[in-house]
Amino acid sequence: QNVRRIASSAASPPCAMVRASPGPPGAPLGLRRAPPPAAIADIRSIDVARERLLRRGPFKRLAPGEVVDILNTFYTEEGGLTTKKEYTAALVALSTQECSRLWEVTLVVLSSLLGSRFTSKKRQYKAAMASCSRASQWQRALGLFEDARQTDFFDKVDLHESAITACGSGRQWQGALDLLEQMQKRELEPRSLTYSEVLKSCQDGEQWPTALKVLGELCTSGLQPDTVVFSDTMVACKEGGQLGWVQDLFLAMQQRGIEADQLSYGVVVDACVRERDWLEAMQTLVRMRLDSVKPDARICNAVIGSCAESGEWERCLELLSYMRSLNVNPIPGTYALAADACDAQGLIDEELTLVQEGYRIGLDDRGLARSAASGSPPSKAEYLGALLSCQSTGDWEQVLWLLDEMWRNDLDPGVNGYRITSEVAAECISPFAARRLEDQFRQRKAMLAEAPEGPSGVLPE
Repeated sequence: QNVRRIASSAASPPCAMVRASPGPPGAPLGLRRAPPPAAIADIRSIDVARERLLRRGPFKRLAPGEVVDILNTFYTEEGGLTTKKEYTAALVALSTQECSRLWEVTLVVLSSLLGSRFTSKKRQYKAAMASCSRASQWQRALGLFEDARQTDFFDKVDLHESAITACGSGRQWQGALDLLEQMQKRELEPRSLTYSEVLKSCQDGEQWPTALKVLGELCTSGLQPDTVVFSDTMVACKEGGQLGWVQDLFLAMQQRGIEADQLSYGVVVDACVRERDWLEAMQTLVRMRLDSVKPDARICNAVIGSCAESGEWERCLELLSYMRSLNVNPIPGTYALAADACDAQGLIDEELTLVQEGYRIGLDDRGLARSAASGSPPSKAEYLGALLSCQSTGDWEQVLWLLDEMWRNDLDPGVNGYRITSEVAAECISPFAARRLEDQFRQRKAMLAEAPEGPSGVLPE
């Protein structure tokens, strides 16, 4: 059967897929995070491993390495799991983990269950399909769904929903629609959750008309759409650049008496930001306050970025103050966005204050690393945050390198960049060297301003 073939291709024998932490680099699962040595010693005791496996809520919060260690103890001490309850607990625990490679272990455990004397049930299949869906292994999840055709629990709504969820993880909207049609042919009544999972598969940016069609089918079926269904449809329209549809759906949701939550408001804000409509994004924040819905840091950051892009620096400062009043902690880059808006208006004192505040709370001193990871060019404020970090460590050579990089990226360090550089030079070299360095940068700025080809990226030694 498919699951046995998949599991045998993933690892053979099954115990080869589980190992004791920490393990050598390049081990099959590649898990780097391991529990502390004392915890490892406890897990290697079969009695303790069984107790930790069978307990309910706390097991879900274990790290992926601990799950693997527990399973490794069973395979080492007893040759595998011994009761159906243990199989179920292991599969459920694996399905809640975010590690992208634990789906292989899940298939091994399920294969071992199918080869045992125990009969498999819907819960075990659902857990295995959920684990594959989390790892974007939608083909594997659908393979498990096909294997379940021969079981007595195949005609169950939630099993079909798990298959639709797998299609959603791979943006396979056509497959999700086919499964919905199969449910209707089998006279299985879809739920609002079923339609929600179908809608998630339509969020690739091009299938927003399909999402609207699915929403219309739900409304005509006699089911009542909820906030999640509307939000999923709005996301599909947002990804397709349909701001008008997003706003219409939001209005329709309120007209039906469905309360908007943080997620639905966030979709409206994201759509406004994509359309560069900072005023509508601000008005959405106002509506959130009137509806007593607290925005999170991501929503506030998106609105600040939209205002900064439009040169509305005063709105940026107002939003930062609003975040403080709500006790919403800024996310990395929030202060940098506001600082860049002030820099564009020539407000050098406000710019430096924002950069210093972002650096003080430990958010914006690693902006260059974040930009490199995302592939986007660093902003001036992110460079200034890095300069402040060098100032705290006294690394004047790194300061010179950062300034050189700013010129290479056609960014003028400005008054604040020269100010920080001079302070570092005064602290780490000498006051005379600081004055000389500042004079050289003034000459450099004047020379580059006269050069038609722009910055050459070469700083004076």
